[in-house]
Amino acid sequence: MDMRFLLVLLLNLFSLSLADIPPFVNDQAYQQGELGPYPRQTFFSDPAVIAPLANVVVEQQDAAFPATYVTWAPHGEGISTVPQLLDTRTLSVVYQGPQYDEDTFGFSVQTCNNTDFLVWWAGTSINGRAAGFIYIVDSTYHQVWNVSSIGLEYVDAHDVYLTPDCHVIYTAYQSRIFDLREFSTDKHELTEESWLMDSYFQEVDLATNELLFEWRASD
Repeated sequence: MDMRFLLVLLLNLFSLSLADIPPFVNDQAYQQGELGPYPRQTFFSDPAVIAPLANVVVEQQDAAFPATYVTWAPHGEGISTVPQLLDTRTLSVVYQGPQYDEDTFGFSVQTCNNTDFLVWWAGTSINGRAAGFIYIVDSTYHQVWNVSSIGLEYVDAHDVYLTPDCHVIYTAYQSRIFDLREFSTDKHELTEESWLMDSYFQEVDLATNELLFEWRASD
């Protein structure tokens, strides 16, 4: 066999083993939904990885967006909702985290104690509200913290923030009995023992799990 042919064959096989379908560029069929609500691809090497097929409307400019990765957590019916890191050049998946629950939101890179962490919320919906936990992973993709609320049922999905000294701040909801008589109407009479869905945020020390501060809307 000609050695040049063998080299080309090996290079092609190697490329095919690494490559995925590249992103579309200003594709109108994509924009009009002709490729489905969530264009995606899977891999023989790991069927659990479901990678997005993106449609690039404005191509990346290094001076405008120097980041190496994009954080991504797909959401929708029939989709495995997991945290993913995408390469900014190819929009291919370079990391996929585990699926802890029905939904994943707020996947981001945050810093505390001068160390970068991957942070996300995972949970489900209970009576129309997000109810779950916060997961914090280090640079080797090992889980360092699993955060639950202090004295409340669950952590809400909307906001999570790591302070520079490794405190975590998050939002939460909690049902509680409250005097709502002043909000009564002709159709709805409320009492001093009505139920209120109260809104909170808490600040917790990750090292000690100590509640440092709590605010609630009803106050």
